[in-house]
Amino acid sequence: MIKFFKKLFAKPETKPDNVTTAPLSEHELESIVQTQNPLYDLQQLNAGAGQSTGKQRELNEDSLLSITTTLAGNSGNLPFGLYIIADGMGGHQYGEVASNAAIRTMGGLILGKFHPYMFDLPTKVMDESIQEIMLAGVKEAQNIVQHEAPGSGTTLT
Repeated sequence: MIKFFKKLFAKPETKPDNVTTAPLSEHELESIVQTQNPLYDLQQLNAGAGQSTGKQRELNEDSLLSITTTLAGNSGNLPFGLYIIADGMGGHQYGEVASNAAIRTMGGLILGKFHPYMFDLPTKVMDESIQEIMLAGVKEAQNIVQHEAPGSGTTLT
């Protein structure tokens, strides 16, 4: 074991006399440097999610949906993320039900609209903007929350 450590921490051997170093010539540089633009797909999306009940409540009334994926296609890989947070109103009855209903409704509507583009070959161009899809999701979530958890409420982001 002592021999191992002596060898590990020993000074490096000196360079043999027959080895020389010099800058590379233009021709040598051209032969090893790639002149074409390489196709690198560096787009990525990193996300994390977490929840906590906090210090005042025993029940977490918040809900979240976090989906991160990469859509592969002919034009390269496209990162796709869907992140929805609903904060059930503390102190109101069924805040956790309201936040969960809002998440399920909004997530389901958005994923339903994007499904052809994520899993199938799209046969047509989307006729709605993302803002229109989100507004429809908020309205639908409002209706579902009022039905499933009357008297409660939630934020939706």
